[in-house]
Order: sequence, then C-alpha cells, then structure tokens
Amino acid sequence: LRPDAQASLAKAAELLQSYANAPIAVRGHTDAKGSDAYNDALSLRRAQAVAERLRAAAGGRTIATEGLGKRRPVAPNEHADGSDDPESRQRNRRVEIVIEAPGTRPAS
Repeated sequence: LRPDAQASLAKAAELLQSYANAPIAVRGHTDAKGSDAYNDALSLRRAQAVAERLRAAAGGRTIATEGLGKRRPVAPNEHADGSDDPESRQRNRRVEIVIEAPGTRPAS
C-alpha cells in the first residue's frame, strides 16, 4: 500500500469503531489495461489487502471483499480521441470501503 493510503486506512479504521455493528465491505477496482481475468484477480487482491489492515485495526471483525476489476470505472480510461488517459486510469485504480446500515449485508 502507498504511504498516502496508510493514512487513509488509519482514518477509516478509526471511523469503523463508530460502526461496530454495521456490515463492512471492501471493493477493489482497476483501470482498463489488461485482461478481465487479470484485473478481476488484481482488484480482489487490492480489496483483500485493505480488508486485512482494517481487520487488524478493528479487532478481527468480519469484512467482506469483492474484486470488480474494470467493470465500474469512475473516469474514462481514454481521451475522446481514443488516446490513453493516465490520470483518469489512476482514478479507476482504487478501493472503496462501504459501511452498510446495521442489520443489512454489504451490497455487491
């Protein structure tokens, strides 16, 4: 994990203390480079790495993980002319931490 991600994870772990009974899910994402199989596996590894850190900080609580690969981009991977857009691809390489309402299960 990148150093800036460490600080974000520390804040997230602190926030999770306020939601002790809420289901938590961690979803990993990738950019569009590479095959679907590669991106699915990579996004799952990202989610698992974050969930592992959160579990350690949250006393081992259950945290669901999901790898979504390149299926839910937040930015285009290419410019309108079809050329590569590295900044937007970077935005798509992310992990989301989802806190659900108590009594529900994490949505997929």
